[in-house]
Amino acid sequence: MKKTIPWLILFPGFVFILFVSCTSEKKEKIIDLPQIMERGELIAITSYSPLSYFVYRGEVMGYEYELLQLYSEHTGIPVKIKLARDFGEMINMLERGEGDMIAYGLTVTSERRERLAFTNPFNTTRQVLV
Repeated sequence: MKKTIPWLILFPGFVFILFVSCTSEKKEKIIDLPQIMERGELIAITSYSPLSYFVYRGEVMGYEYELLQLYSEHTGIPVKIKLARDFGEMINMLERGEGDMIAYGLTVTSERRERLAFTNPFNTTRQVLV
């Protein structure tokens, strides 16, 4: 059976992915921003890395972490962070319903686009063969 394509949350400057969680193969449970607001917390999946999320001298830092904090301030929804070892685990966690979005800088490939829905990118780079 084909996997459910995740939904996205639109917020300028983020490359986040919001999910549609499959509670069983036949029954879908859609989680969107109104349901997240009602629940009272946004669960973001990211990786422990020097750019995304890390702890330095007891203080949590990272680019995606800072964006999540700004989003939390903007919406009033507290953010809970769940860490994954790699991007493959992030996707699996999202598809299992363990989080609402992936907060991680990644490239958009045709393979990923088949499984995930992306927001508008914050910045764009081009690969060049040198």
